[in-house]
Amino acid sequence: MVQVPRAWQWRGERGRLRRRIRFPALRCRSAALCWAALLIAGCTSSTAQSHDASPLSRSSSRPPNRQHDGRKDAARLTATRAANRGSRQASGGPGVPSPGGPAPGSPVPGVPAPGSPAPGSPAPGSPGSGSPAPGTAAPSPSPPGPPPAPVPPCAAAHLRGSIGQATGAAGTFYYPVQLTNTAGSDCALYGYPGISFVTRPSGTQIGPAATRIPTFGAQLVILAPGAVAHAPVQLPDPANFGPGACKPRTVHWLRVYPPDQPAPLFVRVPAMINPVRICTGHHLREVIALGTFVFMPGATGP
Repeated sequence: MVQVPRAWQWRGERGRLRRRIRFPALRCRSAALCWAALLIAGCTSSTAQSHDASPLSRSSSRPPNRQHDGRKDAARLTATRAANRGSRQASGGPGVPSPGGPAPGSPVPGVPAPGSPAPGSPAPGSPGSGSPAPGTAAPSPSPPGPPPAPVPPCAAAHLRGSIGQATGAAGTFYYPVQLTNTAGSDCALYGYPGISFVTRPSGTQIGPAATRIPTFGAQLVILAPGAVAHAPVQLPDPANFGPGACKPRTVHWLRVYPPDQPAPLFVRVPAMINPVRICTGHHLREVIALGTFVFMPGATGP
């Protein structure tokens, strides 16, 4: 039996491909077999060279082996990607934690996590935090205090009355009727007083009762202990009328009802150079014989 191994060698030389065929030593068992093997080998070699002549002649005109070049390109791309991945790991690029850096999603040192108290602020439930600790009930708000008691109206028993200096203009006299709080607490006056002249305390009335003059609006006057309020009283000058129309009378006592009070107080009319007189006639031609204004703070005023 004859073993004829063949080894093929490819070498690029000026764009051409050559092949060498090496024939190793034949190991033959007989001389006849050796000569037969040599003849067969020679025929096989010539046949292979004739078959390979046409591919070798066309090798110079066809393009280089693209499959071999594609493998090289793939190897270069793989190496480039590996190098880029390594550079990102070394520089701590996006999505790749740097050596020694925190893992993705871990809290960054110095930055408070969402929902945690800011640095330097007291924890909930600690002194000075202003918020109760978890699990403890919040302190209930203190109930509101009672509303302030309303100021009671001034009663006649706690008032002292007087009449101030008269002023006159256009044939009319104005007298401030003054009331002073003699109680030990505040009281209130609001609106018009009830005014009329009388013969004496608890005596009979002289002339008509005072008519309300709405020149000024009513206001609440709070009288502290010892404070004074006044209500102006208006009287026409009897000299402006004839003796039969006015029928004047000199008066010495004034009866005053504080607003919304059933009991009056009596005020003595002081002696004046011009005595206080009131018209008691009924022919005054729409002139008010006695008029009053609302209470105002202070001893005097409009």
